[in-house]
Amino acid sequence: MARHVVVGDLGAQQIERKDGRRSWTIVWPEWTVHAEADRFLRLHDGSGTQRAYAYLLVDHLRWLERACLAFTEVQLRDLEGYMGIPGAEVRMPLGPTPLDGT
Repeated sequence: MARHVVVGDLGAQQIERKDGRRSWTIVWPEWTVHAEADRFLRLHDGSGTQRAYAYLLVDHLRWLERACLAFTEVQLRDLEGYMGIPGAEVRMPLGPTPLDGT
């Protein structure tokens, strides 16, 4: 499997621990750690799901950036749009609305 570095974007980074264990964190394009994401991932250090959580968090954090939403300002309605799949219906004040715009 080929590995590709995404330049200029958030990314999941594997960390090799001194004891031989591996952990995962999220880094900014300039290779500094994303503090909030790292705090969450450390709760799952050593688990088999930490890597999956890291990649899912990268996807979510990239979406926040592209949606121009601050980490602390996300509302339920924003998350409904993010979590929806094409053709899914989300309950809105005026009834169900398909997310794909049809």
